[in-house]
Amino acid sequence: GHSQAMKKRPSMQFAVYFQNSEMTMAIKSILMIDDDLQISRLVRFILESAKYKVRTANNGEQALLLLAAEKPDLIFCDVAMPIMDGFMTVQAVRSNPAWHDVPIIMLTALGDVRDLDRAFSAGANGFLGKPFSPKEMLATVAQLSDA
Repeated sequence: GHSQAMKKRPSMQFAVYFQNSEMTMAIKSILMIDDDLQISRLVRFILESAKYKVRTANNGEQALLLLAAEKPDLIFCDVAMPIMDGFMTVQAVRSNPAWHDVPIIMLTALGDVRDLDRAFSAGANGFLGKPFSPKEMLATVAQLSDA
């Protein structure tokens, strides 16, 4: 229920901004890209407990390999990563026409408006501020999902 999710007042630090939010689909598989393994494990636990299929990559290059093997329905991508940061990773994903329609939510501890602009111009669809609660993470997925 996507319109319903938009009506609920999100909590203050729940910084999700959507662009192209009319883009909804049934979300079953999710790719999580974060160099922080603790966060990846936490996200995997949250999402798997809600019955999503989750794969994790700890850098941009690994993410591209996983994407090539199997296209996910949704990508969560951290902003601050070594070598290929989140913006570069999103651009690389978007440069492949086959992955053009996969929604990408960026995760960041930097609640900076410039980050937002960079995220959207790189091709991200949304933004989730760290730290986030399990509820906030699942609400984010629900906003993009019509399932």
